[in-house]
Amino acid sequence: MPDSTQRLIRELFEGASDLPASERPAWIEARSQGNSEVVSSVLRLLKAAGASGETFLAEPAWKRERAPLQEGMMIGPYRVLRELGSGGMGVVYLAIRSDEVYRRLVALKVIRPELRANPIKDRFLREREILARLDHPNIARIIDGGATPDGLPYFVMDYIDGQPLDDYCRNNRATIEQRLNLFRQTCDAVQYLHDNDVLHRDLKPANILVTNTGQIKLLDFGISKPGGELSSTVTTGLPILTAGYASPEQISSKKLTAASDVYSLGVILYELLTGVRPLKLDGLSLPDILSTIATQTPVKPSTLRPLSAEADPGRSLATIRPRLAGDLDAILLMSLRKEPERRYKSAAQFAADIERFQTRLPVKARSDGKAYLAARTLRRHGLRIAAILLIAVSLTGGGIALYWAMDYRHQVQSLKNELEQAKSRQAHYRAFPITQSRAILQHDLNHIAKEIESKTPVILHSQLAPREMTRQLVQESLTYFSDATPQAVGDPATVAALGRAYLAAARTQWSADHASLNDPSAAARICVTALQTLSASDHSSANPEVRQVIANIASQLDQNPAVHQPPSSPQQ
Repeated sequence: MPDSTQRLIRELFEGASDLPASERPAWIEARSQGNSEVVSSVLRLLKAAGASGETFLAEPAWKRERAPLQEGMMIGPYRVLRELGSGGMGVVYLAIRSDEVYRRLVALKVIRPELRANPIKDRFLREREILARLDHPNIARIIDGGATPDGLPYFVMDYIDGQPLDDYCRNNRATIEQRLNLFRQTCDAVQYLHDNDVLHRDLKPANILVTNTGQIKLLDFGISKPGGELSSTVTTGLPILTAGYASPEQISSKKLTAASDVYSLGVILYELLTGVRPLKLDGLSLPDILSTIATQTPVKPSTLRPLSAEADPGRSLATIRPRLAGDLDAILLMSLRKEPERRYKSAAQFAADIERFQTRLPVKARSDGKAYLAARTLRRHGLRIAAILLIAVSLTGGGIALYWAMDYRHQVQSLKNELEQAKSRQAHYRAFPITQSRAILQHDLNHIAKEIESKTPVILHSQLAPREMTRQLVQESLTYFSDATPQAVGDPATVAALGRAYLAAARTQWSADHASLNDPSAAARICVTALQTLSASDHSSANPEVRQVIANIASQLDQNPAVHQPPSSPQQ
């Protein structure tokens, strides 16, 4: 649509907004320069503006004629089971592939019949094209595509059994660390899009699902577009955005860049940490919505009034609120700046500043003044600074030894804290459905195994390592693994994770490859326990992943010198 037509639509919309509804059509017709497209576009915008101010941009401007597919219908090898949801362009169905190849649940998205001859069909085809070339663990993957017998284009994706990001955090009463970690996964997926020259342009919690294992899956690329020359505006009369998450440049006909997705990410994180969006748009007219997004600066999240108990079950957000002041305030407000060039330059930079906050490093969003940097450094490195001061006043090398000993002790304590968090979760997730509780347990076991395997060899390489403290860590881990065994049994993936965790503990006791506690007898006992646990179920032990873990444990046991020592002779 030419810029002159867009300007005319905007002018007529603003002028007609002040008129009584009955006078609007004739007034618009008289000033439309004989352009019927202008008339219909302005009338659609006026109708949308009279609806909820928060959602008008997400609502389709066309009536749904009929359901494009029916339950039980076969589309190629896929049988339609039920409708999952619909949007401005298409309808998504749960379907199952059931043929001689394999059985698999999928999500099948088909364009709405009334749009088959509309220019918006190009967006649907573009979404299919974009998805076909993306390959990232946090982005839903396309499997197949084609056209229905009626000629409606469709594509098939992995079916993601998950919850929208905000629902997941609310229902699981997620901690601030869990929310930030999920958000960093989202940033990773968005950065992948940008690296592949794709802007999402409709980021919102509903398009970000979280699986039972805590993995983010980014969905819905219906208004994404390859390349940098992008200009999607509400003045076209095609309401395709969600106002609450749209950047100022998205509603003002300006060229879009990665900074626009960064803004939407900022809205999402603001809402995750406070329970509300940074701008209040409910009940506003369209001109007021546009003005608010373009000019109003969000308040610092730490200064918001607490939510009601109903809106904040378990007071999860109330416990987060004190930690927002300072760094997180600055991070969020930087991501939401009106000027794109003043936001984070990329989703990766946004995620990196979140990680700096989590590890108590100075964040880029804050002033780099000396007082701030000094205070932040002192909070993060208090023990190390104390050790350095001892070094400075010491006349011998003892201060250096004290510094490293304190550092190693801190690292082991950090591992113990992570183990305690996993133990605390264990008491809660047993109340979940068995599939969900196993998924959480599997995630925790894999994480603990990775942390022990990667960190304890470095710690134990030094003679200054807190060996007794590390030994206690192993014993506490073994208790946790034993308690987790009944929950893991019956699910091969969780049993395999349990085996990897046992193996990490055994290697910490003794390993031929790296530094350890040098206790081969204890390591052998752990390996035997692990093999007995993994072999207890015929169903699990027949699984290829479990068999591989069993082979790794057996190999570790075979290398263990304690296994090959001859039995001691009885004393004469």
